[in-house]
Amino acid sequence: MYTVERTYQLVNAKARDNISLLPFKTIIRDAAEMQFKDDLNSVTVHKHYFIIQVYSQQEKIAHGELVNFGKNIARTASSLSERAIRVYTNDKHPTSKQLFKCVKSSVH
Repeated sequence: MYTVERTYQLVNAKARDNISLLPFKTIIRDAAEMQFKDDLNSVTVHKHYFIIQVYSQQEKIAHGELVNFGKNIARTASSLSERAIRVYTNDKHPTSKQLFKCVKSSVH
């Protein structure tokens, strides 16, 4: 069993400098609990980033689980999404949106 630790910050640099994640602490925790259930070890929210620790049979967390985790935060924290979401357009693919990016990942 591995413990995967990932650190996230807002992808939008302006928003990252001007928005505190502390008011969204409960939303981030609830989204992590909903997504990872018993595999969630901890969630620590700081002003400009948050850290999740998840137990996993592999050395990484499935991409789909992380995407759904982010979607749950974005859906629940609509005021954060309105101010910080980044939209990517591409003629060959549907528009995609991103709220957070992983800036550090480790496995213990």
